[in-house]
Amino acid sequence: MARFLITRFSGMAFVLLVVSFLTFALMYNVPGGPFDQNKQPLSEAAMANIKRKYGLDQPFYVQWGRYVVNAVQGDFGTSYVAEGDKIVTLFGKYWGASLIFGALSLAWSIPLGLILGVWAAIKRNTLIDYVVTLISVVGITVPVFALGIFGLYLFSIRWKLLPYTGWDLVNEPLTAVLPVIIFGLLPLGTIARYTRAGMLEVLAQDYVRTARAKGLTFKVVVLKHALRNALIPILTVIGPFIPNALTGSAILERMFNIPGVGRYFIDSIQARDYPVIMATVLIVAVLWGITYLLTDLLYTVADPRIRIDGSKS
Repeated sequence: MARFLITRFSGMAFVLLVVSFLTFALMYNVPGGPFDQNKQPLSEAAMANIKRKYGLDQPFYVQWGRYVVNAVQGDFGTSYVAEGDKIVTLFGKYWGASLIFGALSLAWSIPLGLILGVWAAIKRNTLIDYVVTLISVVGITVPVFALGIFGLYLFSIRWKLLPYTGWDLVNEPLTAVLPVIIFGLLPLGTIARYTRAGMLEVLAQDYVRTARAKGLTFKVVVLKHALRNALIPILTVIGPFIPNALTGSAILERMFNIPGVGRYFIDSIQARDYPVIMATVLIVAVLWGITYLLTDLLYTVADPRIRIDGSKS
């Protein structure tokens, strides 16, 4: 276990180093800068002073090396736009809404996706199976911005059942209903589809028929034996949705006026706020690395035959 964790964390550190270098190089070579969008153009002397203040007058390798050293110590710098504000402080301000938004979306979509997938497999080639397949196709293929526009028009403008926009869980909890449902449709459809396929494959195995022949009820066979053995591909599918959900959706956060980190990231790109962009990319990369590590560990729980190195005993 210790060797496995050391190897994985070492690989994660190398990936983060590469990601930081590529992101930094891309921003360094993009024309323009964060201080070129002022209403009044700055003089050359003023621009030189600003660049000297933030170390932007240094060569590329010096800037990148300094950033990596500081980031390892937990210092992601200060914002160029919100001058004087630390990146960690800004993320603490905006990330809360994204965490709640993503957690609520996964809280209903993952269990419901598993239930619908199992139900569709049991009721194969029936109306229930066709309805679940339709929901899966819609959730997977239709972009979130299209679902958002359609949902706003139908539930907020035409039927006036839900608030049009905003995010106020304390005073107006209904403002969260529409964006949470829309954000959860993709994981719902994907999980339901893979669960159905995995269950159909497992239910056709000999040991399932043997368990039924021994007198076990169909409910016990499905929930205790078949579903557990079908979890491996399902866990692989669920993993990537976690970092995506925890970092919010830039499109839906802007569409529904949610003060989350996804919306703030898009604003930072438009404003060329490089420290915010770098910090966001690195945090997302860390979340992806941790998610895949936890997924590999969960494999051993779902199937004890799988060793920590990925082989089967």
